[in-house]
Order: sequence, then C-alpha cells, then structure tokens
Amino acid sequence: MTNRNHISMTKERSIFFCRQRGSAMIEFTIVGPIISLIGLAILQYGMLFFAKNQINHASFMAARAGAMAHADLTEIQEAYARALVPMYGGGQNTADLAASLAKANLDLATNSRVVILNPTKESFDDWNSPALQTQYNKGSKRVIPNSNQAYADQSIKPNSGQNIGDANLIKVRITYGFEPKIPLVATIIKLYLKWLDTKDDAFHTQLIDAGRIPVVVDATLQMQSDAIEGDTVSTPGIGNNGTPTDPGNPPVVSSPPPSCATMGCTTKNPPVDPGTGTDCTGSNCPCPKTGVPVSSTMADTMFDFDQSTLSSSGTAALDTFIGSATTANIMTLSIDGYTDPVGTPSHNATLSQSRADAVRNYLVNHGLPSSISITATGHGASNLVVPLVNCSGMSDSDKNTCLAPNRRVVLTYTAKK
Repeated sequence: MTNRNHISMTKERSIFFCRQRGSAMIEFTIVGPIISLIGLAILQYGMLFFAKNQINHASFMAARAGAMAHADLTEIQEAYARALVPMYGGGQNTADLAASLAKANLDLATNSRVVILNPTKESFDDWNSPALQTQYNKGSKRVIPNSNQAYADQSIKPNSGQNIGDANLIKVRITYGFEPKIPLVATIIKLYLKWLDTKDDAFHTQLIDAGRIPVVVDATLQMQSDAIEGDTVSTPGIGNNGTPTDPGNPPVVSSPPPSCATMGCTTKNPPVDPGTGTDCTGSNCPCPKTGVPVSSTMADTMFDFDQSTLSSSGTAALDTFIGSATTANIMTLSIDGYTDPVGTPSHNATLSQSRADAVRNYLVNHGLPSSISITATGHGASNLVVPLVNCSGMSDSDKNTCLAPNRRVVLTYTAKK
C-alpha cells in the first residue's frame, strides 16, 4: 500500500513539473522578443551615448581652433574632423590615421553642418577696427580686436547688443548626423524621427530622410585672437528688438504616431484605402492599384556648372531609365530639378526648371511610354544635400566640386502593382 501511494505521488509530481516546463516555454516565447528588443535598444543607446561624448569633445576642439585662428570656419571644420577620427576607426600609425581622417571628411561633407553663431555680422558692425583691417590686409573683411579689452570701450552697442567682451566670444553650433546601426531598433528610430520632424530645418529633414539622428552641440569659448569676418549666422538686434517676449514651446507635430503591424514598424496597420486616402478598417479592404512612390536621384554629372544642357553621362543615365520604365509598368513620373546655392534665387529657380524640362523632353523624345503622366518642377537651391557653409574657404573650382551633389534631378515614379 505504501509503495503504491509512493508511485502515485511520484507520477503526479512528474506531470506537475512537465506542465510547469510547458508554461515557462510559452511565457518565454511571449516575453523573449520584448527582452531582446529592450537589450538591442540599450545597446543602441550606449553607442549613441559614446558618439555624443566624442562629438562634444570634437565641438570643443573646433571652437578652440576658431578661438586661436581668427574665427576661421575652415580651421574650425578641420579641427572638428580631426577630433572625430576615433569614431571612424582611429589607427596606430600615420597611414591608419590618415585613412580614418579621410573617412571622417567624406562623411562630414554631407552629414554634418558647422556654423558660427558669434561673433555676428552686427558684432563686426559695432566693433570693427579699421587699423587691424589694414594690418591684416583683408580688404572688406572686418576685424574685431582681441587685445586690451579691459581698456576698451565697455558700452553696449546698438546693432549687436554686445560689449567688447561679448563680441570676443566665439560660439559654434555643430549638427552631426549619427547613423543608428542596430537591427530593428534603427528602423523604429528612423520611423519615429520622421513622424516627429516639424520640417522647420531643411538640414535636419535631410539627415532624417537619410536615416540619421541629428545631434546638435553648441560650444562657446573666449577668443584668443582677433576675429576676422567670415561666414556666420546673423542674429540682428538686442533680443526681440529690445522687447523680451516668451517664445513659447518649440514646434511639435500634431499628426498621430505611425501605426505598425510589426515590432519593427515595417508594415502599416490598418492599410490605406486608395479611394479615400484614409485608414481602411473594413473586412474587404481594396488593394492599392499602384505601388509606393520610388525616388531615384540622377547623378550630379548630368549637367555642367550653371548649364541646363544634358551631358553625355546624363543622357546615358536617362537611356537606362527609359529601358527600365518600359518593363516596370510606370504610371506617373515627377521630375524635380535642383541647383547649388551659388547665384541669385531667381536665377537658380529658372535654371532648375530648365534642367527638369531638359530631362522631361529627353525622356519623351527617346522612347518613354506616352501613357506615363509626367510633371517637371524646378525647386532652385532648396533641400541642399551639401550646405554652402561646408564648402566655404575653398577656391571657385573646389567649391563647384564640393557643391556638385546639389546640382541634381530627382525622378519619383509609381508603378502598377
């Protein structure tokens, strides 16, 4: 009797533990992906935190270089790139360091912006020294004296709202596009940054569209040399023209957050009804008749500087596009032309429209199906890929090369699914 009871209890305990193991497996199946996502998010945050520390240091080194080198923007940019070498591989010898510096310069050319916030144009209006202008032989470029500040006029000037000490502060603002690389987390970050973007800063929008996180750092130091006028951001007047007001909260988006069918937000849920453009929630949602618009940026070699005549490489690229268009069932095509920021806005608007028209005319005359609905629009020097400030201090030929990515044509098309 005792043995029978013992055997029965042993079986019950065995069944109990098997059930427990089964429950734990189900719980882990549910909780495991969540824990994994949290772990990946922590890893991505750690990488961003390390990068932010390096960017802070590089911004300080950039401001320091500007303080010592007469607020020269080129010196500031070069010091900034050198300080970011560890983020691009570093190295143990001269060759390795040179290679890492080249990587940094290549990335920073399109994914970073450096501007001088102070001294402003108004600082030079108020505190220019004609004697130092002559001494430095800088022509029309004005100079703010750095020496003997204690004995200089200490009044606050009307244009800048600054005294001589304020005018001798160098403040740089650096925007760096950090690229998240952790799988799944990077997709979520990119999606939500696009949702949160108010589009009040074209460069921020450009970084977000490229899948980057805009990291903004300000660095302020005392000038250690005479500031010589160059590219700077001008903020005229004494704060709100002498009438301080509450600027209120920064702009925010009012649209609802994106809805996702997957943890990585790779599929929209619910789908969009192509008839109304709103979320489709019925049991019989129609399938869209066209696919998602696809954009293709044509190479900057399509046009020579300040020209709207297609180059040989440009016509070759369009011939390739025509060949693919006939097999892709393209329904609509938008052609958007852009220029670099050199020149007046009216000239650039006309030039960008001429470039868009040149592409449209070539496509129509060389075999693009007539059933495709085409629009051609010029946007002038908007949505710059490479800001003008990134190419300052260069010779004309080098500046034209630096700004070449802005001289582009973007083809956006939709095709039948």
